[in-house]
Amino acid sequence: MKGIVILAICAIATTQLVQGVDVPTVQVDIDVANTTVSVPSTLAGVELEGVGHSIYGGGLYSQLIFDESFEDPKDDPAQGKVGNYVTLSVYNTSKSLRHCNALLYETNFGLGPNDDHYFKVVPGLNGTNGTVSFQSRNFPTYYIAPINGSGPGAPVGGTGRLGVVQDDKTSHYTDLATFRLKPTSAGADTFSIIAYDGRMVSLSPTLTGSCAGQFKNDQGKDIGLLATPNPGSVFQLNKSSAPTSHWTYLGDGKPSYSTVDPFHGHNSLVMDCSSVNMQQNGNACLSATNKNVYRRGISILEGKDYEGFLFLKLLSGNAANVSVNIFDTVGESLGESLAKLHFTVTSEEWTMFNVSLMPTTSSNSAAFVISLHNQAAIGVDMVFFEPGSWGRFHDMHVRKDVAEGLLLNGSLRSIRLDGTSVVANPNYVWKHARGPVYIRPPRYGDCWYGYISNGFLMFEAMQIAEIANLDFVTIGVNVRAETTQSAMDFVEYVFGNTSTPMGQLRAQDGHPAPYPTTLVVELGNEEYADDYATHALSIATAMRQHLTQIAPNALNKIKFAIAFLKWRHNWTLAEDMVAMTNGHPEVLTWDQHDVGVRTSVDGAFQDHDQLVAWLRSKGWTSKTPMFIGETNCNTNRGLCDGVERALTNGLYSNYAARRGYVGSVSPAVWAYSTCNENGDICGATDGTTNWPQAAMIITPNNTIAQPSWYAHKMISDALGDVIVSSHTNNFLCPTELSWFEGDNDLDIVAMKNKTTNTVYIHIVMTCNMTLNIEFALSNLRQTTGTLALATILSSSSSMNYNTVAQPYNVIPNQQSIDVNSGKFSIQVPPLSLTTITLS
Repeated sequence: MKGIVILAICAIATTQLVQGVDVPTVQVDIDVANTTVSVPSTLAGVELEGVGHSIYGGGLYSQLIFDESFEDPKDDPAQGKVGNYVTLSVYNTSKSLRHCNALLYETNFGLGPNDDHYFKVVPGLNGTNGTVSFQSRNFPTYYIAPINGSGPGAPVGGTGRLGVVQDDKTSHYTDLATFRLKPTSAGADTFSIIAYDGRMVSLSPTLTGSCAGQFKNDQGKDIGLLATPNPGSVFQLNKSSAPTSHWTYLGDGKPSYSTVDPFHGHNSLVMDCSSVNMQQNGNACLSATNKNVYRRGISILEGKDYEGFLFLKLLSGNAANVSVNIFDTVGESLGESLAKLHFTVTSEEWTMFNVSLMPTTSSNSAAFVISLHNQAAIGVDMVFFEPGSWGRFHDMHVRKDVAEGLLLNGSLRSIRLDGTSVVANPNYVWKHARGPVYIRPPRYGDCWYGYISNGFLMFEAMQIAEIANLDFVTIGVNVRAETTQSAMDFVEYVFGNTSTPMGQLRAQDGHPAPYPTTLVVELGNEEYADDYATHALSIATAMRQHLTQIAPNALNKIKFAIAFLKWRHNWTLAEDMVAMTNGHPEVLTWDQHDVGVRTSVDGAFQDHDQLVAWLRSKGWTSKTPMFIGETNCNTNRGLCDGVERALTNGLYSNYAARRGYVGSVSPAVWAYSTCNENGDICGATDGTTNWPQAAMIITPNNTIAQPSWYAHKMISDALGDVIVSSHTNNFLCPTELSWFEGDNDLDIVAMKNKTTNTVYIHIVMTCNMTLNIEFALSNLRQTTGTLALATILSSSSSMNYNTVAQPYNVIPNQQSIDVNSGKFSIQVPPLSLTTITLS
């Protein structure tokens, strides 16, 4: 349907002549007293997911050191690791397994259970033209080669080897390998994946994807993955061709990783100068330098305090003379020292050393440097460095300017911490998210990155919600990693008083009182598996039952979100899930994820209407039985970062507001960090600029808002609590000026605040022409002498967006409008989002 306008549009009047061009006029009548559905205050939400290093690696988390505990294999000082390649093949099948995925879930590095972040086995028809691939967001895509077929890089005989495929997908396979397979005999129960740092996980060769069970071989046997050795073929890690490191090492000493007694995680750094002739060496015999994610540079301000800590222990020698420095840099060369602190290490046990530095000069490309100055050897682990309280959000380990941007400078009402990078990992459990950052174990196998810090997780999101007085916060939980007991412990930790064991633990962790913000526990993320209902509802039931015993007054502070996306295709399972709600449908809501492009909005809400009607028929009584946890766009930067995305956000908000059943709409993704000194964004996959859709760009020293951020703030600032409407009419854009055929060319929604009687009008204009709109409002308390404030976001092209080089390429402007006898007019530019406030 073209041109939906959700108010009383009486007619399209004769055109006006503006600067020699005929501009059509649309007349809109609004009866302020004629109200319909309620509008949730939380309608404009934010989906907080750590994609693009928006949290760890120069983002919201104030930690300025990337790879804080030396877990990233890219930073291993070792120059060569050798292992055998293997042959991968599929046995026991002659049938097509296209789109059938081997979900290797129980892993602790580099593998995740969703999308393409794991082993994917796709044999073609009759075993030809299939692929075996290992793909992970933490590094480049690993090994895609044909099975029993031919193609670039395929060894003789149609078997493949584990290596890194070039970006163009056609070049030969390089000899850089991060993983190798340890095979067992044919038909054995397990084989193993071994990371080159020695970590290993055993895996069943039987394919376990959601569709694998449907494909038995001709004899009814399970289909499996077979690994056999190629003893004559080896790989070697070549440091010079490895992805960009975050730590680099300078000097005559010997750096290495040790897996023996690390303080934090799997590794610690050994800095060994025991064999260095210090008389010839001079000052520092070995230095480890860090410039944050991909060495983009640390922003340091003159005269501001920076603080942190690191853990050190003596490995050899009587004592170690260690310094911690901030250096200005030019490229990879260390320049002037801006601040320095010395330590003497004498203990052979891990000891925390506090760091407090104040730079004498500002720098946008500083490095944090740990140096050893004498003939000794030390262990280094868990290095933490951040701005003082001046640069942090309410003294949290959260960057102040980034948090303010996240909160739309005070306009936001709800946030959601969930997503594949949050819950699709067996290491993501709530007990790893509490306490000081140095006791939280690292998280391996994140779907985007092989290693990620647990320094910012659910309780930080809840604390931000508390400080900002948000209406609710949504926290994702891993329903397969948590147990009923850990679920009960979680709600006791959040809501129990200090007489309970978990409430006492929360107080010890620095939060004496229960968390006050309404909590929506999202049971997973983008779930499809047939066993989801069993896992999800057991967690929810355990939480509610335990709250009934220890904090019954908190039952009105917790809700549960269903994350099952397959309801359209599996009504039976959806029916089972609703039947298992145990008599409390009033606390349930259903999360839906949509495509975040304008042409998808109509179809998305047709699905949502169907889902909500069905839920209502099953007795769900919540005013907002669903929310849109993510609108995803992954096409190109113009479509996903530009004005086009802002218009999409406007349409989503209008559609949701007029229905009244959508609790919030959260566009993905909220931000990306920059990954180099040129200001290029990190992207979802490490070291690339893919999956662009960030509402903000986070640089080392500021944030840059994209058009979609401005749109979200405009919408949040202009939300009433009830819709004002009567009937609809159509404005049809001329075909030659319509941006997308079949799209909504003009979409208007009006609402008001019943307490203040402030009226808000949202206008989404997607036609490539100027339009004059004449408004006539009846039943206003004051009809003359009123000023309306219009905020307009537009650009010469809907594909325009902001960059580090051009941060203000697209920004909104404001204008005041006189309102006489309830009437006023406004010209809306082509391809624009406009909000109007009449106080």
